[in-house]
Amino acid sequence: MPIFKPKTYSDQELVEACCRNDRRGQEALYRKFFPVMLRMCLRYTRDEDTAIDIVNTGLLRVFKKIDTFAFRGSLEGWVRRLVYHSMADYFRNNARYLHFLVFDEKEESLPEKGWITYMKKTS
Repeated sequence: MPIFKPKTYSDQELVEACCRNDRRGQEALYRKFFPVMLRMCLRYTRDEDTAIDIVNTGLLRVFKKIDTFAFRGSLEGWVRRLVYHSMADYFRNNARYLHFLVFDEKEESLPEKGWITYMKKTS
């Protein structure tokens, strides 16, 4: 049982603490948004390790750009957008490793004899 209750921060306090490079504020922001952003990334990639890597990269981007947050929208929406862009960058950079299977469709039915005759007459 912890002696001290963890401090709960408002969004404005989180941003201000992160701008001051306060480690407790950064940890609070990380703990607040990590589970939500991980669920978002898991919708696009089924690999949990890849999703964690994407979220960590995105949250690092959040910490680097936190001073640009202008409180015009929600903090969660802003964080979500930056993590989403990190996910897009990840997939763009690793697109050369994606391989797709292409199935050739085999035509099962042949055109009727009358259709071929009609096509010859009209051309």
